Amino acid sequence: MKIAIFGGSFDPVHIGHIKIIKEAIKSLDIDLLFVVPAFL
Repeated sequence: MKIAIFGGSFDPVHIGHIKIIKEAIKSLDIDLLFVVPAFL
C-alpha cells in the first residue's frame, strides 16, 4: 500500500491543489493520500 502526505498552507484550498493531488494519486499509484494543513 502506497501512502502519501501532501502538506501546505492551503489558504485557501484552490483548484491547483486539487489538480496536484489528483495527478499525484494517478501517476504515483497512491492508495491513500493525507492532506495536512500547516495552520501558519
